[in-house]
Amino acid sequence: MVSSLQSLLLDIVRDTVYIAFVFLIGKLLIRGTTAAVLASMSVANKSEGFKERADTIRSVIRIIGNTILYSVLLFLVLDALGIDIAPLLAGAGALGLIAGLGSQTLIKDFVSGILISAEDQYRVGERVKINAIIEGTVLQIAMRLTTLRGDDGEIHHILNSSITMVTNFSRK
Repeated sequence: MVSSLQSLLLDIVRDTVYIAFVFLIGKLLIRGTTAAVLASMSVANKSEGFKERADTIRSVIRIIGNTILYSVLLFLVLDALGIDIAPLLAGAGALGLIAGLGSQTLIKDFVSGILISAEDQYRVGERVKINAIIEGTVLQIAMRLTTLRGDDGEIHHILNSSITMVTNFSRK
């Protein structure tokens, strides 16, 4: 009886230390990735609006990193509790594939929005022409779309993934 109790306690301690180790390594990877991306951005430019772009990208990396980390930790905890996670992993893989196929445009918009911000192609308040067609003043740059106000007052919402060419009239 004592031997099985000791074995159970040893398993609990081992699993807890392993999960804590994975958590620590995950957090360090998130911080390291964030620092590396922001360092490469700061080398590229230190223009006005840099802090806002850096905050946005820092937030995006943390959200994605924490989502992955906590998903892995959930599966580790379930495995430590003796729950068979193979069907859950298979279901998560299939669900991820379906979601990925269904949200390709959304993901392209999101990545394009990050790149527009990171590369500082244009800022709010600047006058731009997008795709040699739509001209106006930038009202908002979101992760999914860019909003412009045209000369006659109309509002244009342009998906970031559809932006192939930008002419920025505010910078020389």
